[in-house]
This record gives sequence, structure tokens and C-alpha cells, in this order.
Amino acid sequence: MNRVQFFINKLVQECSELTKDSTKLSMFGVNSYDPNDPLKKPNVQLVVEEYLDVLASFELLIEELGVKDAIELLSNPEAQRQYINFKKLKTMKYLELCKEIGSTFDNPVEGNS
Repeated sequence: MNRVQFFINKLVQECSELTKDSTKLSMFGVNSYDPNDPLKKPNVQLVVEEYLDVLASFELLIEELGVKDAIELLSNPEAQRQYINFKKLKTMKYLELCKEIGSTFDNPVEGNS
């Protein structure tokens, strides 16, 4: 495998780990932790750490490809914020649709005040 393939594989690996820890967060709660973890890191912290691992792997791949400056979303914080805000609005529309059809409902999150 070449360097680009290595960084792609690393990104996929980190995305998978983020998925795994996000699923644990959903299943076991925000503040619960693996009883075998001597540090007792809560699930929410594990998700944040995996998210940052994904970002680091993504940056390494983009740097290796040499395209950071060629992609406006990567070099323009304002464009990034607009894209994120658009995605959040779209996601909230889907949440509302799910509530309308009864597949999800509002409830407080454990550890959220």
C-alpha cells in the first residue's frame, strides 16, 4: 500500500472507532464507562477523543494529497461554518420528521441539565 492508501485506511479505522464509541454512548449513556477501564473515562469523553482522532487522520490525508488550499471548505472558516449550520438545519428537519411519524421522541439526556 502507498502512503495515500495508508492515510485513507487510518481515516476509515478512526471513523469506525468513532462509530463504536458513539454506539456505546447511545446504548449505555453519557456518563457510563467500561468497568475494565482504570481511568473510568465516560462514554462522552471517548466520543470526543475519537472525533478528534478522525479530524487528525483527515488532516493527515488532506496534507498528503496536497489539496488543502484547493478546497474552499478546508481553507475558509466562514464557508465551513455555513456548511455546518446548513447540515445542522437539515438534520433537525429529519429529527422533526422522525418525531412526526413516532420513530423518536424528546427526552432528557442522562447527565444533561
